Amino acid sequence: MHRCLQVAEILRNICKELYESGLDPDCRGDVGALNTTCTAFHLVAEEVLWSQLYGLHPLIKCMSDTILVETDVQEEDQSDSEEDFARVPGPDDWERFQAKAKYVKGLEWNFRFDSKKYQLSLNTLQMLALYRPPTSLLLPNLLELSWTEEREDATAYIHLFLGPRLTTLYIRQKPHHRVLGTLHSLGTQCSLLKTFIVKTTPLTTNSNAVCPVTSAAICALKHLETIRIPTMISTDTVIHLSMLPNLQFVDIVFNPDAELCSQLSTSNVSIFPAIDTFYLCVDRLTTSSAQLLSLIGSTDLNDVSLSSGEYPGPSAELLYDHLQRLLHLPCAPHITDMKLSFAHRVTARRLNQQALPLVANDPVRMLDLHVLSPLLQMRALQELDVEAFYLDLDNAGLSALCSALPELHTLRLAPTHPSGRILRITPIGLTAIFQHCRCLVNLTLSFDARDITGLNTALPSTFPFNSPLLVFDVMKSPIYDAGVLAVFLSIFFDRTGPVIIEDHDVDQDQGNMGLLRVVYRENWAKFRQVFPLCIEARRQERARQSDVGLKPAKYLDDYAAEL
Repeated sequence: MHRCLQVAEILRNICKELYESGLDPDCRGDVGALNTTCTAFHLVAEEVLWSQLYGLHPLIKCMSDTILVETDVQEEDQSDSEEDFARVPGPDDWERFQAKAKYVKGLEWNFRFDSKKYQLSLNTLQMLALYRPPTSLLLPNLLELSWTEEREDATAYIHLFLGPRLTTLYIRQKPHHRVLGTLHSLGTQCSLLKTFIVKTTPLTTNSNAVCPVTSAAICALKHLETIRIPTMISTDTVIHLSMLPNLQFVDIVFNPDAELCSQLSTSNVSIFPAIDTFYLCVDRLTTSSAQLLSLIGSTDLNDVSLSSGEYPGPSAELLYDHLQRLLHLPCAPHITDMKLSFAHRVTARRLNQQALPLVANDPVRMLDLHVLSPLLQMRALQELDVEAFYLDLDNAGLSALCSALPELHTLRLAPTHPSGRILRITPIGLTAIFQHCRCLVNLTLSFDARDITGLNTALPSTFPFNSPLLVFDVMKSPIYDAGVLAVFLSIFFDRTGPVIIEDHDVDQDQGNMGLLRVVYRENWAKFRQVFPLCIEARRQERARQSDVGLKPAKYLDDYAAEL
């Protein structure tokens, strides 16, 4: 055997390369074959083979080939199968189980690729909890646990996998009171936890109520680096998080008050000293939430998200204050991602059901270029996402935004009202995007595509026609003349254009608005058919003119006539 294969690290890398992610059974088979090839490979190959599991089925099968029996389960109109213990596991069964369990470093419970094939029943989980050896953990060396479970009763068994070595915990579960018991024991069972992510609806009936169990659990974790919690947390929890030296990713729901900001500002210690991502969701923007932003001391912060659920949107003056305070942070020159989302909790259906009033133009809440002007000084921005009822930009505002932020890769400007409010941007205003944002690959914009004014305006002969744009989401943009718009936009692309996405969903109760959306949807469908033809025609025209040494045509009507 070659000497390099006697180096454990080299052999481990070979096994990991064979194993890949473990989703393909053939990958596990290759490592299993290597495991039985040579005694020198055995320990390393077995360690890699069992390092990542997508359920407990492989471990339980190690007990005995006949220890599990398959039973049929009938739920509503669907039939499924689950596996139960045929008998109570004995000491020899547990010995074989633990011999492999010690290698498991990561577990993705009920992984969607595997759950239908190996669905363990609740009775099986209960027997594991009752008859496991009392002096040992089920998976003693588990480092990462991802729990995705549709059965609410199964949540009570998360504690089987919590241990002192666990560093990553991801829970995606329907809200259930048994989750609280799991969270309550985190501080004592998982003291080294670094990543704590929960994706679920709030655990309490009142989404604005503080969850004391969640707050207490977080306060017991001293080594957090990543936290994402969808429930409201307490003031003490925020103070605890703000002082953690290694915390890098923060996604919390919290309503700051003046007392908290006063307490933090008088401590003479910068809060969140090491974060690079900060997502804050509040009930409504206040001066206290603006003051909290101004106290952030990290110089590595590059991703910021600010959202609120107030209807119909925040005060323009308050939002401007928040952005100004962000601009004066030491990390402002390095912020690359910015997301502003308001009234995100209010869906179109809820608005229609409650008939919530909305003033067409509310000057107090209108988010125009002046309100967003602090963003223009954040030159490093690569992703900008603004979603608000009263977002109000015109062609001049879009031009100023794009010229100030030439490094944008993703731009999303989206009004959220279900009536289909659109920005005062016309197709000619899109010229600024392609002229200044040469790296833009994703664009989401609600604009008035009906206004074709100025589309026959002369463009400079050096104007770029090789935009890298891949996806253009026009949302609910109205459109009449699909051909003229396709001819115009095709000038900005060389060979292939972006994927066009539109969202003209039509409800029966929308009346005339519904009929208009049918027209818009059909016109966008025509646009998607004509657009590639226009791009190809322009490409051929450029090639022909290049061959004969002519300058590219400067007027869009020249191309339109040929088409």
